[in-house]
Amino acid sequence: MWRVLSKKVAQHLPSQVSVASCLARIPASAYAGISLKEETVFTSDLLPIRSPFALRLAPSVEYLNWRYHTGLSFVKYRLFRILRQGDTVGYVVINDGPRLLVAQCDCDESVTLAYAALLALNEVSRNDRKPRHILLTSCHAAMQPIFAQFGLQAAKRERPLAFLNLNRHTDVSMDTSQWLINFDWGDNGMRAPFLDQKVPFAP
Repeated sequence: MWRVLSKKVAQHLPSQVSVASCLARIPASAYAGISLKEETVFTSDLLPIRSPFALRLAPSVEYLNWRYHTGLSFVKYRLFRILRQGDTVGYVVINDGPRLLVAQCDCDESVTLAYAALLALNEVSRNDRKPRHILLTSCHAAMQPIFAQFGLQAAKRERPLAFLNLNRHTDVSMDTSQWLINFDWGDNGMRAPFLDQKVPFAP
């Protein structure tokens, strides 16, 4: 049986608002001590050694380097190391295309991860002449208010998420408020036209 979960909230930023101006709505003290360093490949130290999430995608370094390769011609992934007080605590991957997607991320603490995702979006869009739409998914109770304060808005329709025989493989509560769900799981972010195609993007 497929179990369909419809509490995954897709969010977007209004197209005429810059990321920097939205980040300015949040006091810098809220994310003091959190910084980013851009990387080109995944290494084992990027993977958090503990997790606050009841359910998350926690693949191997080999899978992450394959799925979110930073040197692809048709999609541009940018990988950021999350540092808290100088220590590596996780990572954020941004799909840097006509729209900005928080593709995949993980961290040892949910609030740190939310702020790190916003800092990564700000870094990627730093030289934008025109604001781009932002898409991410969040169902985590501590992360959603941070995204809302930033200015992200809930989509009019929730996105369903289905698992095949989840209960057969693991015992996971259906309370999704402690889950980490990312937008680019599977092929969700892989949609034409790709960067190496000369076809105008139509949102």
